[in-house]
Amino acid sequence: MARRASRGGVLAAWVVLAVAGCTPPTPPPAPPAPPQPSLDGTFRWQLATGEGDTGAEQPGTAATFDLIARSACTESGCVATATAPDYDAPAAPPAAAAAGELVFDFVDGRWVAVRAQPSTCRDDTGDGVHDTYTWRTYVLEPTGDGGWTGSYVERNALESCGGSTGQTATVTRTGIADPGITLPEPASQPPRITTPAAGLRGQYTSTLTARATRQTDDTGVYTAETTCLRTGDRCLSYLIRDDGAGAGSARKLVFADGHWTESSAPIAGDCPGGGRYTALNSAVLPLPALPADPIEALAGAFTQRSTGDCSGTREYDVTYTLVPN
Repeated sequence: MARRASRGGVLAAWVVLAVAGCTPPTPPPAPPAPPQPSLDGTFRWQLATGEGDTGAEQPGTAATFDLIARSACTESGCVATATAPDYDAPAAPPAAAAAGELVFDFVDGRWVAVRAQPSTCRDDTGDGVHDTYTWRTYVLEPTGDGGWTGSYVERNALESCGGSTGQTATVTRTGIADPGITLPEPASQPPRITTPAAGLRGQYTSTLTARATRQTDDTGVYTAETTCLRTGDRCLSYLIRDDGAGAGSARKLVFADGHWTESSAPIAGDCPGGGRYTALNSAVLPLPALPADPIEALAGAFTQRSTGDCSGTREYDVTYTLVPN
């Protein structure tokens, strides 16, 4: 019995040594998590001269203003609240005057803020002033070396009543956020809501087909950009024509309640048989049932109502088809 116990003890010791010899090495520590995006401090925006829908420069639009921001990251994303401290100054440039209270979201490597504010515009006839909304988009993108690039775009939502201004910006962080300026708590902002309407982007072929004759009245190629409020309930899709005599003209589609609407201020023109007319354009285009990103096709109804020497109502089917890359 003593001999068997001795053999068992030797065997047990051998097993312990064998197991100990096979113990895997301790894995190396995990690399540190990348730093979270931050938008904290005072940022000086130096806006270049703006350009319109046709790319023409808009003299007198270059400007400089300061923006103060604080940010926080939560499970739903990174958010910053910001203000231009001199937004209410009489000489504040439009980009600063509209920045009394901004909320930025960190999306695809950029900080983005979008506002839609009531405004007025003068129609192309020069005779009328109309109520509309001006959409303003601020973008800040870190360059990776501690610097920043930026842009500011403002766009009118009513056709034939003003266009857009786009400005690049040189942005410099000049210091900490002024502790004397109170900003809403960024971590307390509601989460950003995405919408499939943002997928109306890229280059599209647009076709107008007269319902009465089934003849194609107009075909054009447009480049579309869509900006949406962070609440996800409204978007502006801005389409600039790339071809033909109408190059540089814009179609403006406002998304809400599951569809886009298009509306215009009065448009004056020459009648085919002589005389003049004034027209109003409108359109309704539902969101596709299963929209892709980008949206591949959009279809709806377009109406033109004219008064003057060639008055009448013309009904069209309107389509937008994504041009393959």
